[in-house]
Amino acid sequence: MMNVEKKNVALLDLLIPPGETIADILQERNMTAAELAASTGFPQAYIHAIICGEQAITNELAERLATVLEVPSSFWLNLQMNYDVERLQAKK
Repeated sequence: MMNVEKKNVALLDLLIPPGETIADILQERNMTAAELAASTGFPQAYIHAIICGEQAITNELAERLATVLEVPSSFWLNLQMNYDVERLQAKK
């Protein structure tokens, strides 16, 4: 039983939260989280929590990211959904 728990913890550690993709795009564009927050109208603390993987990407945020970053909202929502599914599977 212990080996299964260790394997699940290892799998969870390997998962990449969608916020890391946002962080990568911001870095590529020399844009800060504060600038993204201002552009999307969300609080900076919320954007920081998304980037750190502490919050999920919502439909509303996905729409605003699509506008600001010119990446379709479906990309963000699918990224979040896949991450959520993988987390659930890793916890089994």
